[in-house]
Amino acid sequence: MQTLVIHPKDASTDLLKPIYENLICSVITGNSTKTEVYELVSLLDRIIMLGHGSPSGLFVVGQFTDEHRTD
Repeated sequence: MQTLVIHPKDASTDLLKPIYENLICSVITGNSTKTEVYELVSLLDRIIMLGHGSPSGLFVVGQFTDEHRTD
């Protein structure tokens, strides 16, 4: 099973790194376009999203990743 971890770079959530540090996985911490993220999500079997969020999505510094947005 191939895994993608989306864990935006944020010192307040660094304590979550042990969750995936021993997994063989792709990790996104930032600097990826929405197209790149969508492409990886469609190719991989399991997605782990870590960080601060709300029922609508994951917060990222300077933006908000939301499954309902189209831009």
